[in-house]
Amino acid sequence: MRTGYPNSSRCDPIAGSRYRSDLWQPVASILLLGLIGCVAPRQATVSSAKVLAARELAEQALDAEERGDVAGAESLLEDAIRSNPLDCETRLHLSELLLKHGDLQTATQHLEQLAAQNPDDPRIYFRLAQTEYLLRHTDRTQNWLSRGLELDPDNEEGLLLSGRLAEGRGSRDVAVETYMHVLDVAPESSRARLRLAALLNEAQQPERAAPHARRVLDSDSACPLEIAEANWILGESYVLLGREAEGVELMARAASGRSMSADSWHELALLQTRLGQWQPADASVSRALALNPDREESLTLRAFLARRMAPETRTVAASLAPSDHPAPAAYRPDH
Repeated sequence: MRTGYPNSSRCDPIAGSRYRSDLWQPVASILLLGLIGCVAPRQATVSSAKVLAARELAEQALDAEERGDVAGAESLLEDAIRSNPLDCETRLHLSELLLKHGDLQTATQHLEQLAAQNPDDPRIYFRLAQTEYLLRHTDRTQNWLSRGLELDPDNEEGLLLSGRLAEGRGSRDVAVETYMHVLDVAPESSRARLRLAALLNEAQQPERAAPHARRVLDSDSACPLEIAEANWILGESYVLLGREAEGVELMARAASGRSMSADSWHELALLQTRLGQWQPADASVSRALALNPDREESLTLRAFLARRMAPETRTVAASLAPSDHPAPAAYRPDH
């Protein structure tokens, strides 16, 4: 089982609570569907000279992208599409670059044109659904997703997004069932296992969650973000199972490798406080407040930790006076 985070470019994180904490944070999975075999409308034609010119421009764009010149690559791809508007592969490549760099609206326009040219290809619908999801257009997301799943009901990307939508609606049981379906069709899907494990922890079923997290840690294909997330989730499972010291150690180690929200930092700080780890807890709650400076619970916890770490600075009068920030309710003085 791995707890470290080797360098790797294989990562494919899903957006969402616990695994990429913001439900709407852009996700790399939209970039990994792969180029698709587009078929242009038969009645449309482009001269062979323009087709060749478009191919040369597309090759130049690939070279520019490899050199790190993303703006140049996008410009070349746009020129290629102008030369051959029916070049679906090039249009898809351009949409990938636009998605990667946050130009979701323009990417959507290209993808909608691809869908019009290729109405029987479900992968375009899934890509559109993911883009609309990032734009927080829930109804449009569901529309494109439904069209894709009608054509390919076992598509891993589509099912993963369906699970995310169920989570957003608060339908945890539906989401769990959906992620289990993903594992039926794609047993090595780390993303499905991580979401499933996180939901099982939320349902107070750590004995079911922990094996899924361990399976990801044992996987040779898991990327650094997935390893970090698996350690965090396994740590939460251990805490729920009463193995707090082990669990908090895993979570603290995972924090450096995952996207941490203010809620995540506060959760870690509370657990460290319960174990009497004053300085680590203070560092964690400071991270929480850096992300959410006005959170009352974090302010209360930081004040409590300040008193515990520096008792010599308190006067007798101060120690007897009522505190503006009493001990946090979740704190349990085990030590």
